[in-house]
Amino acid sequence: MFAGIGNALLAVPMVRQVKKLRPASRLTVLAGSGAIGEVFSRLGEVDEVIVCTGGTAGLIRAGHALRQRRCGVFLLPSPSRRWQYLLMAACVRARRTIMHAYTTRPSLARRVLGFETIAARQGLHDVRQNLLLLDALEPPGDIVDQQDASPVFRLDSADHAAAAGLLKQAGLGGMRLRPIIVHAGSGATALAAAKRWPPAHCSRLLGALRQHTHRPVIVIEGPDEPGLADEVLACGPVKDASIIRLAGTLGTAAALIQRAALYIGSDSGLAHVAAAVGTPPVTLFGPADPDRMCPFGYRHLVVQARTRTCLACYGYPWRSRYPRIACGYAYACMRDITSEDILEKALPLLREADAQEAQNRFSGT
Repeated sequence: MFAGIGNALLAVPMVRQVKKLRPASRLTVLAGSGAIGEVFSRLGEVDEVIVCTGGTAGLIRAGHALRQRRCGVFLLPSPSRRWQYLLMAACVRARRTIMHAYTTRPSLARRVLGFETIAARQGLHDVRQNLLLLDALEPPGDIVDQQDASPVFRLDSADHAAAAGLLKQAGLGGMRLRPIIVHAGSGATALAAAKRWPPAHCSRLLGALRQHTHRPVIVIEGPDEPGLADEVLACGPVKDASIIRLAGTLGTAAALIQRAALYIGSDSGLAHVAAAVGTPPVTLFGPADPDRMCPFGYRHLVVQARTRTCLACYGYPWRSRYPRIACGYAYACMRDITSEDILEKALPLLREADAQEAQNRFSGT
């Protein structure tokens, strides 16, 4: 069961590894939305995706659907401290349920239900954290190679055609240079809102990018953040910046991002999508731990405020069962990130892209 697109992508290596360890097994994935389910329905290793919606009643229905399949092993990926995960696992009644333990204090519910636990490790990225669960399988999950340890999001021709359509609608169908995609938003939850960079800051970044590059700049807006891109551009005149409002499948967004030379955005599912399709993501982190949750393989592109005195929101899942925003609505950890902080990461990548594209033109590829 996955709470977000980012969580889902960070569990993809674990899912693929399960099939490698047990090739004859039937692999079913529970997803919290259609977009989350799309991450797994594109994997050849996955046999079935069940989309679980409708709150607690939906959890129970999905759990009973899995019970009818007589599940042999039920894996609960990180983070899995919320009571909803225990409810789901109790409904499934798999022969074995394996999850992380985030404290040394024994859990009465897990003992009564007979769940197995693997000790989670602080400071470990969630991709690696999820792979720890496989140590409980036979044979244990110790044969992961580096290629299989990276999340992937597989695209098809329909995704690319839909992305080309979005670019054409925005008047960008004939681009010579790969664009820079900027995403100021995130999801609709309170935690996601706290991860958003202020629109005025984003507007200043767009102006700074125009000074340093001739590449097209596209501001994208997801379905959970209507009007945010307009708000960004309303903060100041930004020459030649375009808006694309994402529509259709997650694959359409992924194919669009794959066409970019660089993705710049807040800590959101789309940052993980960028990493999964090979576009470098410069990701802004505030009330979440990048060591645990950054796009896998791109910790060096994480941007945080230069002065960080507050780590109060980093308690989940170690000290709290839910993500918590500790500072009300100040969000200084995001507000204090500057355009200069981002350009420090972005400009070397843009120079590399310029050099690569110049070489491709010279060689005729």
